[in-house]
Formats: sequence, C-alpha cells, structure tokens
Amino acid sequence: MRPVYESEADRSNERYIKDYIESTGNYTYEKAEPFAPIDGLLLRDGKHIANVEVKTRTNAKDKYPTYMISANKVGNILRVSRESKVVPLLIVKFTDGVFAVVLKDGYALRQGGRQDRGDSYDMETCMYIPITEFIQI
Repeated sequence: MRPVYESEADRSNERYIKDYIESTGNYTYEKAEPFAPIDGLLLRDGKHIANVEVKTRTNAKDKYPTYMISANKVGNILRVSRESKVVPLLIVKFTDGVFAVVLKDGYALRQGGRQDRGDSYDMETCMYIPITEFIQI
C-alpha cells in the first residue's frame, strides 16, 4: 500500500482555497471524504456544481509553459464529474494568485512526476495543461 502524503500544510492550503472561494459570497466549498478522487465540492446556493482538485505551487503561474498533473488523477476526476454531471475543476494557488482551469481530455501526455520522496509511484504518465488555460479567480 502506498503511503499517504497529505500533510497539515496541504490541509492548510485547502482551507485557504475554501476561504478564498467563500469570500466571494457566491460559492461554498465542502471537503470530500478521505481517499475520494477529488478534494472537494463547489456549491452554489447549496447545489453541487463542480468537483474540485486543489493544488499549491511554490512558483509564479507563468514560470512554466504547462502545469503537470497525474493523468490518472485527472481521469478519475473526469469520471466522477461525468457521473455527477458537474464541472471538473482544478484550482491552483501559485505564489502570484489563485487560478482555475476546467479539466478535459486531450492534453499532452508524457512521463513526469516528482523524485524527491524516493517513491517510484511518483513517476507516472502526466497531463501537461497549457498555463494559458488557467484563469485567475
């Protein structure tokens, strides 16, 4: 079984995104169950409108031309979003703001991942989303 890497810092970053989303007064964010394929639900007037994956990066949005994310993770988010008939949304807190993109099929695929944890499962097929598709929220 793979280790669980979610840390208190990850939970803090997710709370930041929740507060950021809810500060508009238009939406609420509800955390998903542990080990769900999504981080949370975006609600408007109590109605589930999007499945949300939350990420944080320690660089500015435009540092790289693409945003790398696990293709398996995106596939799972797309699947559960289709089943729920809601929008599959990726929200990323970069150092220069909070940005979002609606996930879809068709992004470039190639091997990628991280090597700093010594976990061979961290190297996998990744999707590379053009950074120009992200919109500041």
